[in-house]
Amino acid sequence: MLLVSSKLSAGAAIAVFVLVSVQAFAQPVAPNLNSAAPYAVLGTNGSPTIGTVTCTDTGPGIGITGQVGTTFAGGITNTGPCAISGPIVAPVGNAVVNDFNTAFASVDSMNPTCDGPIPTTSTSLPPGVYCSAAGTTLGAGVTLTLSGSASDVWIFKVGTGGLGALTLTNAQVVMGGSADACNVYWKTAEAATVTDSDFVGTVLSGAAATMVRGSWIGRALATTDVTLTDPAPMTFAGCAAPASITVNKDFIPNDPAAVPVNLTCSSGTVINASLTAAEGAPAVFTVGGADLTGTTCTATETVPPGYTADQSGCVGVPLDGSCTIINTLNGAITYTVTVNKDFIPDNSATVPVALTCSSGTVATTPLNAAEGAPAVFTVTGPNAGATCTATETVPAGYTADQTDCVAVALDGSCTITNTLIAGGVVAIPTLSEWGMILLAGLLALFGFVVVRKRARVSSN
Repeated sequence: MLLVSSKLSAGAAIAVFVLVSVQAFAQPVAPNLNSAAPYAVLGTNGSPTIGTVTCTDTGPGIGITGQVGTTFAGGITNTGPCAISGPIVAPVGNAVVNDFNTAFASVDSMNPTCDGPIPTTSTSLPPGVYCSAAGTTLGAGVTLTLSGSASDVWIFKVGTGGLGALTLTNAQVVMGGSADACNVYWKTAEAATVTDSDFVGTVLSGAAATMVRGSWIGRALATTDVTLTDPAPMTFAGCAAPASITVNKDFIPNDPAAVPVNLTCSSGTVINASLTAAEGAPAVFTVGGADLTGTTCTATETVPPGYTADQSGCVGVPLDGSCTIINTLNGAITYTVTVNKDFIPDNSATVPVALTCSSGTVATTPLNAAEGAPAVFTVTGPNAGATCTATETVPAGYTADQTDCVAVALDGSCTITNTLIAGGVVAIPTLSEWGMILLAGLLALFGFVVVRKRARVSSN
């Protein structure tokens, strides 16, 4: 009994471990920055402040690669000067500030569960949501390696208890495997300060953001000020603003049904990865945090019963692109086969013609064909490569050449040729026959007149 209990306990422990492991690393959701996404550096100080963004170059001459914005005209202080490769926007529009604030708040609402604490010693981290109730400090020699695929996402929440700053000094946060710095997000309740460190990710700071030397691949977005001294460099990393992928629906024949559609992308995070699409009501997906360099997306649907699906146009769709998934009702494709008539010599007669096909259904057969008035057959639901053969009821007194109408391709045409047999009977009398009939009538009339005259002479 003790052995059985031990085995059961061990099995239960393993089951709990597996369950916790599966639940712990559910796919985190990246915040949607919307109009704030193009900024490498953004200071959103609520009061007009000179130096809402300050960049100082004391000699290295590297600077900021990307767009810089502040909430006030004249809010950027550039000393050195600090090299800034992207546009400078001062002031930014209200929408940019609102989108930053919304994204800041959404980090918690979209990722309510923490997978574990933020490590403060060197380690490798799989994608997930990592939290610290207070501040987090990564000191000299600490290296966090974020290992995963190009579509994996990491969320770090500093100060979940209400207060807490992020501080890195002579530390490293680096990407491993094919993981993308565009998919790393740090939310701090208070300031974020990076000194002499190699750092990756988008920081959404609840106070200021400060960088002193070192490198930073990502964004520094702050509720107050952003200060950079000798950034080497601060690089935007080519992360795209939220993009859209539009998936259209086409039914043959038309159908109002809505079909579930899923989207996957080679980088970034698909918001609401499963939507429905209908004719005239496409599924419009939002992709956040994708890499600008070659990201593509693929849409797939749950194929409705009774239909085939052509999804080839929705493979490898670029960001902000669109595609169409085509559903065709089984047996719904229609084709025509046209059978012409030729009489030698010409004849206006109509002749019954029948059509048979290797697959599919012929709507109506036989049909009549005449010179200048062909029989046009409709074939529904044939297989690819199907062919059809037309045959006629050969008119009396004629031969029929029907070889042209054997194995006719769909949407093709052919001609059946009838040739009068020498001495054959033709349904329409010729002019000489009409003359004979008229002559016979005249002779009969003449004979009648002669008989009457003789009768009158006899009676006299």
